[in-house]
Amino acid sequence: MTTSPLDVLAIGAHPDDIELQVGGTLLLARSQGLSVVMCHLTAGESGTRGNRESRRSEAQAAAQELDCEMEILALPDGHVQVNTEGLETVVDLLRRRRPRLVLAPYVRDLHPDHEATGLLVQKAAFLAGLSRWGQTGQEPWRPDRVLYYSSHTDFEPRLVVDISAHIEQKKRAAQCYASQFFREGATEPATF
Repeated sequence: MTTSPLDVLAIGAHPDDIELQVGGTLLLARSQGLSVVMCHLTAGESGTRGNRESRRSEAQAAAQELDCEMEILALPDGHVQVNTEGLETVVDLLRRRRPRLVLAPYVRDLHPDHEATGLLVQKAAFLAGLSRWGQTGQEPWRPDRVLYYSSHTDFEPRLVVDISAHIEQKKRAAQCYASQFFREGATEPATF
């Protein structure tokens, strides 16, 4: 069974990466009637703050604020790797969702999970189009374009998206991740 293509698939390593980095772009896409899905490769279970359950709940609230569908996959937080498991996971995602445009973390980043996620998407975007690669049981699919967003490591952008009309709603989506921001009296270190 072949489903109709998705307009935009945003991929991040952890719940909150997408919302903080390209949440405004997703809001702009939704305002133009485009179909949008966010996919977090991990549940963020190894983070300094929060746990698997709180991060999932926050991700669902943020997705509702951004008016898009969201899913969380099961790669291990802190151990995202460019290996067969990671490639099969992302190839399956691309073939299942059939996105025209993919947004992913830049392939060089201070956080190893972000960097690995960007590299996985880069490689999987090609491999997903090969009919003989992987045992996903799905039709081959290759996105039209993959664009990378900055996280911890700056780079010279080739495209800048004006999200001024959506900035307040993007902030509300980011604030759904209350567990990830330092609170007065908390014992965790200050938020980076």
